[in-house]
Amino acid sequence: MAKVTRKSGSWLWSISRTLRVIHNHMYYLFLTFLNITVKIKSCVYLVFQGGEMKRNYGIDLAKWLAMFMIVVIHNLLNGGVLSVKSTNINNLSYWFLENIAIVGVNMFALASGYLLINKKIKVQHVIDLWKNVIFWSVVPTLIIMEWTRNWNLINIAKAFFPFFTGRYWYFNAYVGLCLLIPFINEGYKKLTQQSCERIVILLLLFSVTVGMLNKFFLMGGYSTQWLLIMYLTGAYIHTTTRNLSKISNLLLIGIFLLMALVSLLGEYVSIKHVGHLYIWFNYNSPMVVVQSIALFLVFERMNVKSTRIKTFLKKFTPLTFSVYLIDANPEFFNIVLRSAFRFVQEKNLFEGYMIIFGVSVSLFCSFIISAYVKTQLENVLVRRR
Repeated sequence: MAKVTRKSGSWLWSISRTLRVIHNHMYYLFLTFLNITVKIKSCVYLVFQGGEMKRNYGIDLAKWLAMFMIVVIHNLLNGGVLSVKSTNINNLSYWFLENIAIVGVNMFALASGYLLINKKIKVQHVIDLWKNVIFWSVVPTLIIMEWTRNWNLINIAKAFFPFFTGRYWYFNAYVGLCLLIPFINEGYKKLTQQSCERIVILLLLFSVTVGMLNKFFLMGGYSTQWLLIMYLTGAYIHTTTRNLSKISNLLLIGIFLLMALVSLLGEYVSIKHVGHLYIWFNYNSPMVVVQSIALFLVFERMNVKSTRIKTFLKKFTPLTFSVYLIDANPEFFNIVLRSAFRFVQEKNLFEGYMIIFGVSVSLFCSFIISAYVKTQLENVLVRRR
């Protein structure tokens, strides 16, 4: 192609120059677009490929600890380790352990609020949870009845309808909470930070005063209303603009232990002089509430760096709720667990603590493994369809 010069004609030269300018600008725009596209793809990759950016693995760890604590308190109280009559040093030490572990339920509810306040509850989530509850209500019941050779048709019927027979109080209360979550989340978004703070503080104050005396109809924390209050508290912790990191972890742990000691003092006085021991470790006891929030804040700040631990938590944390379902199965709770560890009272304190810890770890791990096996079998059946 012949080269166009200015001598070829001014109009032809002008067209050539204009085309060259357009070409240069188009090339520049293309490079700019390419650069922006690469950056966008990088951001999308970071957000979706590495979801770790937004996932707080400290909350996963809090869930694990919460469920382990629930196993411990069941072993202590229903297992027959605790006495409501003795004030000897061993029994008081076990009551102190009970006060440490009693925060498990509140922490699990706090985690729900922390994680779900900016999400939508899917109907499928509740249905899957319901299926899981029915499975762990029925299967352990049938196994234990076969093991004990004590078949009870009424209990078998109840096992198939756990929601209507109230076999799992937490599940029933949680379903009630799930029905309210869409309205709670929408309302929470429209409130100012200051309004949210005032509501949470007022609800907590009523709960640990009037509620502790069972006049706020919280049923000692065994209710949808109480899970709702814990949900809002967890939501506030997640969304607050206040710098809670000013409160050091050491101080939070100190508060946690101090509240457990205050509860122990109340339990000692109750055993010795007053009675009504259980008021001190209700879930809405002021000491238990302060403990729960303090320990939750410690875990909320944890920074998990290990890729293997992150992968493990992603895979197995959803199974932790099954630990509660197996451990609180009425047949297991009232037949297998009932007074199974009363012999611990005769051991020295070190042996007693080792037995409680060892049994609790063993049960917890076996429940997690059982839940994992169930999940794998379900996956196999789905693939074969």
